[in-house]
Amino acid sequence: PMCPQSIGANETNGFMDMALYDKIVDEARHFVREFNLFFRGESLMHKGIYEMVRKCETAGIAAHINTNATLLRDDTIEKLLDARPSKVTISFDSGDPETYEEMRKGARFDLTLERVMRFLAEKKRRGMSAPYVVMQVIQLWDKTYEIGARPQIPKDFQQRFDGLPVDEWDTFWAHGWAGT
Repeated sequence: PMCPQSIGANETNGFMDMALYDKIVDEARHFVREFNLFFRGESLMHKGIYEMVRKCETAGIAAHINTNATLLRDDTIEKLLDARPSKVTISFDSGDPETYEEMRKGARFDLTLERVMRFLAEKKRRGMSAPYVVMQVIQLWDKTYEIGARPQIPKDFQQRFDGLPVDEWDTFWAHGWAGT
């Protein structure tokens, strides 16, 4: 519900054509440091995402993707790690199971969490320093919080990742899009 797509934003957006992408990479390679291969959408939905990451990295441009992890499967984990992006942000909609399932309609907290853990375990098993992994835990604002309070990641959620290669923890309040 906090995602702009849930209210029809980006209805006419599609997936970038690979020929256009190749042209952009070629033109940008000498002065761009990083490509964010996402904007209000799920990176792993693009059929060419792994090739896009490889082309970016081969051109000397750091590839950054963002995923809600619901599409991570053993094959996508392999393909993603084989593509070698510089940075992966995992946007996890709450460290609380009930809130997560309220925010990410149709997803199951335990299943998505297991997929994230498999991704991190495989990165660790391979001994990879990249991708740099950001766990971004979105928090649903509650009226019991004080105005101006900063969101906190539940400690029990964060502790589940002990020993796994999470490079950075980030959190913010879910955006209400001005009440819409």
